[in-house]
Amino acid sequence: MSDEKKKQRQLEVQLEAKTADIKHRLLSIQEEAQTLGESVKDSLLKHPYVGVGGVLAAGLMVGLLFGGRNKRRLNKQQALVEAYVAALATRAQRKVQKGEQPEEAIREVLENRFPMLVVDREEASGEGIVRQTLSLLVRSALGILISILVDRYLNEWMEAKLQAQEQVAQAQEQGADRAV
Repeated sequence: MSDEKKKQRQLEVQLEAKTADIKHRLLSIQEEAQTLGESVKDSLLKHPYVGVGGVLAAGLMVGLLFGGRNKRRLNKQQALVEAYVAALATRAQRKVQKGEQPEEAIREVLENRFPMLVVDREEASGEGIVRQTLSLLVRSALGILISILVDRYLNEWMEAKLQAQEQVAQAQEQGADRAV
């Protein structure tokens, strides 16, 4: 009986150690997620141009994915868009290499760069320009909407994940308390 009680006590000690380790890990994950979320939020509040750049990139991606009715024109313009984005990235990288903060470098590059406008000569009539403008507005709005929805979904998912982890930690804590 004595050996059985020793084994039981050893198992209880191991269970308590594992429970404490799990609690510690959950707390560190939760703190890390909160810190990351707060730093991203603070960064976007301090440097809204970074957020604007992200939304523009999302709008561009949505436009490229769903704007497939004029593939020939898209192929011609795709090279221009890629060159424009590459030029922006190169200028921002140079500024970062010179010691500027990435957010500040991106903001300056976006502020000091003329917006790219692509006009297809075949559709240069008034109706073509209006269609292009409306198409651009719809694609941009769709990109912004998708960005907002993804942000909300990720926030809700992260909160649900953290709550689930807290519930697991509480259940393990209660189970460890009952075992003692």
